[in-house]
Amino acid sequence: SNTVQFSSFLSERKEKCLSRTNPEYSVTDTGIHPRDSKFHKNLSAATSKNKILRKDDLVFGISRKILNWGLFEDEIGEVSSAYRVYSIRSLPPEYVARYIAHYQHAFTDIIKPSSREGQGIMPDALMAKTIPVLDEEAWNRYVRAVESMKEQIRIVADESDALAELRDALLPKLMSGEIDVSKVDLTQQNNHFQQRAPFHDTPNSAMPPLTFACGGIFQIFMKLFTKAGWEGTGDGRCDRPHTGRSPRIP
Repeated sequence: SNTVQFSSFLSERKEKCLSRTNPEYSVTDTGIHPRDSKFHKNLSAATSKNKILRKDDLVFGISRKILNWGLFEDEIGEVSSAYRVYSIRSLPPEYVARYIAHYQHAFTDIIKPSSREGQGIMPDALMAKTIPVLDEEAWNRYVRAVESMKEQIRIVADESDALAELRDALLPKLMSGEIDVSKVDLTQQNNHFQQRAPFHDTPNSAMPPLTFACGGIFQIFMKLFTKAGWEGTGDGRCDRPHTGRSPRIP
């Protein structure tokens, strides 16, 4: 078979936290986020009810019409006991997450139907989903291609955090007049922009690696899901011949 069921590599974990000693997280349709960055209250009054998250866990939150889910990238954390937490074995966790993200419309039917405001998922429906058998050669090429990009993203994120701290430190002083910038010549400060060559005149060898690599990485990754002539059908399965048309990526 060219596909495997989720039940062959997913195992639900129900490990509970004995005390609130780990960061708390919430799951939205954009992934897993530290709870204190989005909400101003704890998950529950009883800390022992929280579930433990571990690196590379697949997590499904409370959903209604939109599936709230994500792949946990930190080492350890806590989520609400209402969430479903799964460990992934025998397949790269990122491969599974990328597949769900690209075919997310095919996973909305795992949301539990109810008239209540928020619901979880139906585990049996999730376990019945299928995913194409991993093409290890194509996957290894993808991993090698994106690793340098991920490192650049981490560097940019660190720089962004440093700039945010600098902004927070300077803004009160600017607002109070402690620092006066009224005599700063901004045209002089921005001369370095004028000295740069326009982006469209930049030779490929000088293009930012993050931009230059995107097209090739997209093709490598899509090969993983079209290997052996199969494509998604809209219900989470891959059981129809590929027509040569690339699946639509949201």
